[in-house]
Amino acid sequence: MQCRQVHDAWRAGEPLGPDARAHVDQCEVCALLAGDDGALGLALGNVVAPNEAPTLPAALQARLDDDGLRARLSSWPTSTRVIATLLGAVLVPAIIVAVWRRPDFGAYPPLRMALDVLTFVVPAALALWLTLRPVHRPAVSPGVSLGLAIVGTLAMLSLVVLPEAHADHHGSLLGVGDDFVPRARACFVTGTLAGLPVLLWVRALLRDDGPWWVVVTTLALAAALVGGLSIFLHCPLVSPRHLAAGHATILIPFAVLALLGRRRGLGDTG
Repeated sequence: MQCRQVHDAWRAGEPLGPDARAHVDQCEVCALLAGDDGALGLALGNVVAPNEAPTLPAALQARLDDDGLRARLSSWPTSTRVIATLLGAVLVPAIIVAVWRRPDFGAYPPLRMALDVLTFVVPAALALWLTLRPVHRPAVSPGVSLGLAIVGTLAMLSLVVLPEAHADHHGSLLGVGDDFVPRARACFVTGTLAGLPVLLWVRALLRDDGPWWVVVTTLALAAALVGGLSIFLHCPLVSPRHLAAGHATILIPFAVLALLGRRRGLGDTG
């Protein structure tokens, strides 16, 4: 059963059957309407004329009326969406570690490896959590979103200014001279492509109930960080010049996508 069917039952003043009750138990939006013993749902059911219907927020009404795939995904309970997001976020990095891992993995200092990975994981996890916040919690403030974007950006840039992790593998010393631009370009493209699936997948799970630029800022940041983590787990080069030109620049296309979100509806939520 879909949100629209439950909504129609309320409008018709019909009691909710077992299937409808099961849907309400799983859908936070319908559960919101069913609160206070179904006061809002009953109000919808007591409507005599369409023009007298209680006015719902546009995003909520659109979600109730939409039976598409994205509507079904975004209507999942928050816990389910968080699990699905985590699975989607770790999929590409996990594949890279399994089949395309950096050749200097064994030579990379373990503590430095752990710190570098956490540099990507911590801000990405925070951004995804803020993006998927439950509907009953207050919206993320623009200041928090902007602050997290700054922290995430500085985290990626920090790898550029840190000392080189090691010089114990010949593959880590490549990417100089005529080889600099091709390798930097390859890493930039690969990292960007690695972040796009996360952007698209989490967008499908997203609920449109926050200011557009807050939503797209946190979402684009998370995708850029996943892309940066993916290329970090693949590329053995440790030169700060290469990390700046081929890795940190992954932030740029996702920042552009965030800006385009306002015009193209990617995150137009308010």
